Amino acid sequence: MEMTRGKESRVDSMEIVLARLLRVGSMIAAGLMAVGILLMVVGVGFGGAVIQAGLLTLVSTPVIRVLAAMVVFLRERDFLFAGFCVVVFVSLAVGMVIGNLE
Repeated sequence: MEMTRGKESRVDSMEIVLARLLRVGSMIAAGLMAVGILLMVVGVGFGGAVIQAGLLTLVSTPVIRVLAAMVVFLRERDFLFAGFCVVVFVSLAVGMVIGNLE
């Protein structure tokens, strides 16, 4: 019974870490975009670049989460779910490449 509780607590802590990763990434992206908008309003030339950095952060946060989950699953030797993460990551990468071709 103790082993089950230990594994459940590791899963819970993993979910908390991955949720925090999404939350922090989203907050950083929102902050960058807000600063970029403010810079554009006051007439600073590089406000658009800051907004683009915020958008890049927003888009890359879920990708980083998938990679982090894959690392966690590999460390736990859960190769099935690590494989799912690989499939999701490859799908995201192919989508980004195809999206940039057009």
